[in-house]
Amino acid sequence: MSIFDGKRLTNETFKLDIERMRRGWYSDKYFENIGRMLTALASEGYVYSGQHHNLPAHVSPDNIAVGDIEVEMQWFTRRMGNTVVVGVDKSLEMLRHCTGYWEGDKFIETADKLQVWAVQDGTVVKSDGNPLNAEAVIKVHGRYRDFALLETPTLGVLTRSSRVATNVYETLMAARGKPVLFFPARFDLHEVQASDGYAYNIAIQRFNMDFSQQIGSFVSTDAQGDWWGGAGGGTVAHAAIASFMGDTAEAMMQFGRILPPNIPRIALVDFNNDSVRDTVRVLEVMFIRNYVMLAIRPKRRNMFCMVFGWIPAETCGMSRLHRWAIPRWIWESTRGSCLTYVKGLILQQRAGTCRQPGEKRRASIVAMSRSLSRAGSARIRSASSRGWEFPWIFTQSARGCSTTMAAQ
Repeated sequence: MSIFDGKRLTNETFKLDIERMRRGWYSDKYFENIGRMLTALASEGYVYSGQHHNLPAHVSPDNIAVGDIEVEMQWFTRRMGNTVVVGVDKSLEMLRHCTGYWEGDKFIETADKLQVWAVQDGTVVKSDGNPLNAEAVIKVHGRYRDFALLETPTLGVLTRSSRVATNVYETLMAARGKPVLFFPARFDLHEVQASDGYAYNIAIQRFNMDFSQQIGSFVSTDAQGDWWGGAGGGTVAHAAIASFMGDTAEAMMQFGRILPPNIPRIALVDFNNDSVRDTVRVLEVMFIRNYVMLAIRPKRRNMFCMVFGWIPAETCGMSRLHRWAIPRWIWESTRGSCLTYVKGLILQQRAGTCRQPGEKRRASIVAMSRSLSRAGSARIRSASSRGWEFPWIFTQSARGCSTTMAAQ
């Protein structure tokens, strides 16, 4: 599967369209043309008879059977900088199952005659843009016409998957280790979900290995997790809120009542373009419900309240107006509600525009926590005195200016 487990994925995972790939269905037409030409030259017994070869002086061009010429073919990236390589395993399965030639309606497999060397998915290679300095990720030695058709699909899967993985890795770098959710399914063809999700997961593992992290993979569809045993996750769509006439609080209460507990209760509070108001409404109804359930079953914390204030970067006017937009947003959204006393308040700002040196940040947190309402304080302390605590955690999301508030 990758450098992380030392295993290779097989066609049991990829389910290649072997028959049509052998016929050149997925190959640029000129590779089919050259294959036909070399096959015909081989049947004629043709040997090189030109006058302008590029062979080294010590190599004779005499008696070279062009139709059966053997080559070493190398796959490499020419993109400048580092690349997280993904797509090697699938390329190898293409070579394994589709190398050969046709005799009438019968395909003669010749993969066992190839000499193949390849890195594993998750390897990082570097390029200065000069092909003479390229780091090959696959090398194949064998009769060229037997695998000429496979240049197109192998390069395709390597290019796309490596690009996705590298983009994810660079995003993780920019987020400084904050989890990055993978939600590209709605922007591309469904056929690429499995390969893209696999590339995303490889990038996560590579980042974890390089920086001793334990970030998890979060994909939105089951297909994206198909190749590595993952599963899609999700919460509430904006369409669900629309189904409740825009009442985010009521939508969340019914969602929490109907859906199983393992699905997080996450409210999107930007539906009505009033994130502060909807945040307060959702916090109130969810906290009251949680408080009631705890009173009924004091030994079971059977409800996990979480609210995401999702403000996309492109619409976050606050972030442009004030570099402390997120703390201000938190303060405004919690002021006056029963949750305004925060026990164990933590403000994590690892990415985005809202950053401040550590000492000032801690001072601000203390000031915020001391300024919260006494009424809310009494309610929470009353619950805490019976053994229940509600440490509310505020974090900035990796995507845009988003804020997470979670009782855990």
